[in-house]
Amino acid sequence: EVNTTANPNEFQCSIGDKTRNTAQIEVALDSIAVVVRSGGLVGQCLEKSVGLTTAQLRWMFSNQTEEFMGLTTYALLREVVPNSDGNATSRNWREIFSQCPGISIRVAGPDALSGTQEFFRETVGFRTGEGFNTARPGGYFNSAKEEDIVKYVVTGSVENPGDTIGFVGMSTYFENGAVLYGVPIRNTVGVNVAPTKANIESDAYNTLSRRIYMQVVLTDASLTNTKPFMAWGLSNQGALLTCLARFLPLPLDQRVMMLARLGLPAPNDPLVPCPALEIVSSPARPPIRAPAASVSTKVPTKQPATTTTKMPTKQPVKASSPVVAPMRLPTVAPASPPTRKRCGFLRRLFKRC
Repeated sequence: EVNTTANPNEFQCSIGDKTRNTAQIEVALDSIAVVVRSGGLVGQCLEKSVGLTTAQLRWMFSNQTEEFMGLTTYALLREVVPNSDGNATSRNWREIFSQCPGISIRVAGPDALSGTQEFFRETVGFRTGEGFNTARPGGYFNSAKEEDIVKYVVTGSVENPGDTIGFVGMSTYFENGAVLYGVPIRNTVGVNVAPTKANIESDAYNTLSRRIYMQVVLTDASLTNTKPFMAWGLSNQGALLTCLARFLPLPLDQRVMMLARLGLPAPNDPLVPCPALEIVSSPARPPIRAPAASVSTKVPTKQPATTTTKMPTKQPVKASSPVVAPMRLPTVAPASPPTRKRCGFLRRLFKRC
C-alpha cells in the first residue's frame, strides 16, 4: 500500500519501510472485447446498432433481478432495457434492440479462475452475491481456453445459430476478427467506441480497458537491478514480447515517457510490428453463408469436362467453412531474458498463466 506524494508519479510506502518511495510505471495495456458472430443472427442486428453500455452488459450476464440492479423505476428500466417484456427472469435480444430477433440471449466467457472474468465483473458493476446467469437457456458457457469461447459464440445454439454474446481478451478478438464482430461499448464520456488498437491506445475505448503498472522502488540499491530490466521491458524488443504474451504494449511515445521517469533514454533497438495486434479481417462484411451454397454457385452443372479437370483442387476448401484458423505468431528470440520468462512480469499480475 502506498500514499501519494507531491510528485504525481511517485508514491510513499504506507506499510513496512515508510521511508521508501516508488515510481508508478505503466508497462502494458489490457482490454476486453465483447463479441458476437459476425454476420450471424444477432450480429446483423448489432452491426446496425450504436453498441451497448456496461449496464446493458450487466443485465445480459447477471443472475440477479432488475430490482437488485437498481432498475426500480420505469425510467431507469427503459434506459437499460428499452423494450422490456415485463418478465424479470428472461433475457431477450428484442428487449435491448427492437430490430433484433425475439430470442433468448445466450452468454459465454472465461471461467472463474480467469483475471479477464474478474475484470469484467468489476467493470460492469457486479455486486456481492451477484454472478453469471446459469439458469437461462445454455447457462453461462465458460472455459479456460478462449478458443473454446470463440467456437461457442460462432456456433450458437442449434435452434438459433449466432444467438450468443461473449467476452474475450482483445488479442483473441484480433486473431478471430474474420468470424467475430466486436461490439462498440459506451465509454466514460458517453460515446460508443469500437474495440480497435487505435481506440485502446488513445484511451477512447476505456470502459473495458486498463493500464498495467509496476511500482519501482526508488532506492539506489534497488534501481541498480530494476533499471536494466525496465529498459529492456520498455524497449521495442520488450514491446514485441509483451504483445506475444497477449497484452497490448504501450505506444512508443508513452514508453519513452515511462523510461524518462526512471532517467532512462528512449529505445534505440529496431521497431518490429506485432502481427497479433492486427485484426485478421474487417468485421464489416456480408453475412456468413452455408458452404454448400458457395460451392454450388461456383461450379456450373454443365461445365465442360476439360474445364473440370483443370479446376483447382483446393477450390472447395476456400468455401468449406467461415471459420478462419487463428494466425500463428512468429517465434522471436528475446534480447536478454529467455522466452520461458515471458509470462513473468506481466502474466503473474493476473490469473492467466
